[in-house]
Amino acid sequence: MFSSSAFRQKRSWNIVVVEDDPLVLQVHAEMLKALGHNVSAFASPMTALGHVQGSTADVDLLITDYRMPQISGLDLVAQLRDSGCGFPTMILTGSVNDVDTGRARAYGAVLVTKPLPIQELDGHIRSLQRRGAQG
Repeated sequence: MFSSSAFRQKRSWNIVVVEDDPLVLQVHAEMLKALGHNVSAFASPMTALGHVQGSTADVDLLITDYRMPQISGLDLVAQLRDSGCGFPTMILTGSVNDVDTGRARAYGAVLVTKPLPIQELDGHIRSLQRRGAQG
């Protein structure tokens, strides 16, 4: 579906994607794989939370939808931060006006508006990778 040669990263990340819409979840997972990343995709934030907290695998990035039925993406990030997870997070939303931006900033989350073209997704990930390399 997506050509990987044009966007392949120099370093692939282990990325957890959380999105309650199955079609959007599939598209985001395929885009990330085309960019050369390893993807763990979850339709449930609670299942993702259990996976991340119970996993011995490294997580380099969490990408989550904001508005989900069980808990919001911001609440997911908060629970992960409270349990000691410090990896970068990206919250996807249809409207940034719906999100408590102050709280998102306090947790270090990057807010991104959907829909998200592959080039923009790639740019956000590269920015986070550069930020991590500098810190």
